[in-house]
Amino acid sequence: MPVRVAILFGESLQHMSYHITIPVEFSSPPEEVYDALADLGRWPEWVENMTSVSTTQPMRPGLQCTTETQVLGRTNQSEILVRKMIPHRLIVIQSQAGLFDFWTEFHLADMAPSHCRVTLQLQMNFSKALFNLARPVVEATAEVKIRGHLEKLSSMMAANLHTRETL
Repeated sequence: MPVRVAILFGESLQHMSYHITIPVEFSSPPEEVYDALADLGRWPEWVENMTSVSTTQPMRPGLQCTTETQVLGRTNQSEILVRKMIPHRLIVIQSQAGLFDFWTEFHLADMAPSHCRVTLQLQMNFSKALFNLARPVVEATAEVKIRGHLEKLSSMMAANLHTRETL
C-alpha cells in the first residue's frame, strides 16, 4: 500500500519520479481561465492528441472520468480523478490508470487587470517498463508539449475575447 505524503494544496503520491513547473500568462481574468480549465468536455480542443473525455458534467472534487489520447498510433485511456478545487485559484487532478501516473495542480494568480498566470505543477511516475526506458525522451518533450497546450488555450481565449470586443 503506497504511503501518501501531504504537499502544499493537497496530497501527492510518494513515488513520483519527475516534476515540472510551467508558468503561462493569460490575457484573461482568473475567473474565465478557471472556467475554461474546469470544462473537461472542451479539453480535446486544446490538449494535443486528446480525442475524448467521458463526461460533460461540471468539474467538481470527486468527479471521475476517462480521457482518450492517440499516442504512437494507439488509443490510450487515462482514468482521471478531480482531487481538489478552489474557485478561481486551484484545480488538482490525478491519474493512476493510464500510460503513466500523474498528479497535476493548476495554480491561478491575478496579474494586471484582466490578466492572470497559470502555474502548472506536474509530477509523473514512470512505473511502466517502457517509460523507464524512454524516460529521457518523455521528460525532454513533456514540458514543451504541456506548455504548448496551455498556450493554445490562452490563444483561444484571447481570440474569443477579441471576437466579443468587435461585435
